[in-house]
Amino acid sequence: MFSAQSLHSVLSRLIEPPRTESLRASKLRLQDLGALTPDEKLTPLGYHLASLPVDVRIGKLMLFGTIFRCLDPALTIAASLAFKSPFVSILNHVSRFESSNVFIQQQNAVVTCSVLHITILILFFSLHCLHVNAVLVKKVQL
Repeated sequence: MFSAQSLHSVLSRLIEPPRTESLRASKLRLQDLGALTPDEKLTPLGYHLASLPVDVRIGKLMLFGTIFRCLDPALTIAASLAFKSPFVSILNHVSRFESSNVFIQQQNAVVTCSVLHITILILFFSLHCLHVNAVLVKKVQL
């Protein structure tokens, strides 16, 4: 429907069109993810991402999880990206009581994204194993 028109011409007709800077940043982000070509055409990846009702980064993670047959961990990480990190929440509670160490704690909480995602994945699977073990113990006791 809009394939013959540029993004700017289509979006400029909206009731509240996005700012030019926002549009440029979005195009760069989609190009960096491999969803949009430099001439503003969707790539095959872009077509698949457009059909998913999630952020493009999360959608790409889900698609690649499917392709590489590791969907369960990919979906766990995708779900964790949709919410605030549990480590940030813990840090906020601790810093209320230890105001003198807030800066040090915040510096320690800065972790690279990949390590944080893997940590959340390990935490999830550990809790899942504990739950499964608890269910098995109950069945054995009966």
